[in-house]
Amino acid sequence: MVQSQKDRFISVGLAALIISLGSARLPLTRLSSNTEHKYDYLPVTVNICAETIKFAVCFLLSIHLLYKEGRQISEIFSKPSHSTAHFLKWSIPGLLYFLDNLIGFYTLTYLEPAVAVLLNNFVIISTSILFRFILKVKFTKVQWASIIILFLAIVSLSNESSHSSESIHHQQDVNYLQKNTSSKSNKVICSYEKNIKNELLLPTKHISTTEQKNSNEKEIKIFNTGHVLIIVSCFIASFANIYNEKIFKQDGGLQESIFFQNTKLYMFGVFFNVVTLLTHSDYRQRVWKCGFFDGYNIFSSILIFDIAFIGLTVSIILKFKDNMFHILSTQVMTVVVITFSIFHFGYNPTLNFYLQAPIVLICIYIYNVSKDSHGDSGHSSKLDEHDNDTVYEQYAGKETMQNGVVSDQMELLLRHNSAGSEYDDD
Repeated sequence: MVQSQKDRFISVGLAALIISLGSARLPLTRLSSNTEHKYDYLPVTVNICAETIKFAVCFLLSIHLLYKEGRQISEIFSKPSHSTAHFLKWSIPGLLYFLDNLIGFYTLTYLEPAVAVLLNNFVIISTSILFRFILKVKFTKVQWASIIILFLAIVSLSNESSHSSESIHHQQDVNYLQKNTSSKSNKVICSYEKNIKNELLLPTKHISTTEQKNSNEKEIKIFNTGHVLIIVSCFIASFANIYNEKIFKQDGGLQESIFFQNTKLYMFGVFFNVVTLLTHSDYRQRVWKCGFFDGYNIFSSILIFDIAFIGLTVSIILKFKDNMFHILSTQVMTVVVITFSIFHFGYNPTLNFYLQAPIVLICIYIYNVSKDSHGDSGHSSKLDEHDNDTVYEQYAGKETMQNGVVSDQMELLLRHNSAGSEYDDD
């Protein structure tokens, strides 16, 4: 009874944490942009800082555990029982998370945060598809029906027209800025120089009312770049989380410290972001001339820590809960971000938005209730079917491990000072 209450308390705490951090990310990203909704800083530098923070936290905690147990630091990255391929497999989610984080910045140059957070619910569809065809997870008929309705509602919301004029304006400004800062001039413009140049040149660019009206009508009828970015991001995030959860738990992963695993994951995250910065000539030249933190403001600085702690929280959820717990917990973000957008970003939803948004939330509720009602028969996973020491019923919301491995590792997170005596219990 006490253990059940403790598990429930941990679940509520993890859900509240990911909801709080995730709800802050979109507003912070928007607030970190300039008045034209473009970024004066390089988004890749934010990701480098966030990945470095995550790597440093996990690496230091790993060293602490190894020191208490009298083990070598090299054991973080390699063990006698693990091959080089076992180490390199962490590069896959590292690469996928790198792409997903970078896409997130550019999505908000095309979509309002309220629309973006609703369309992000497509991740339920992408995750369900990957669950079915990669992990052979079975879903009930009610769940498939809710997924189909959710998809139709999201398609309807994708034509939300309240942001269309702004999206076109953003695209024109982006094209114009690229035209005036192209590599042909071989001149890197820092944020303060760019602001001066924009003040001098941007007012000369106009668009006629008739042309804008025609463009608006066209924008309502088709998907824009923001919609494509949302779909790509959802599939990338879904695959990354599924793959990450698999290597967190398979082949004795539940017995390995989450700090060791995250150290390897975030090391690759730092690597891919740094390589992007160094190989992209425009990025490299700008950092060389203007500095790494050129264009930063208070919101972009806070965003670094928000992204870092989101990553750490998601890893804990994938390790000790499951991917669907993460997805369904973050749906509360939808309400929070929409409310914030209406009151602070001046977002004016249309009637279609008010009609479709509740349908999205109701579909998510039906999907979740159906999972709870048919947990034993509705979801089954083969993540660890060859591990004779593991009794793991994943997507039914149960994580029962022999000899208390999960409980020991949760204690490790809460009281890492006593982890040395608990960690190797089998």
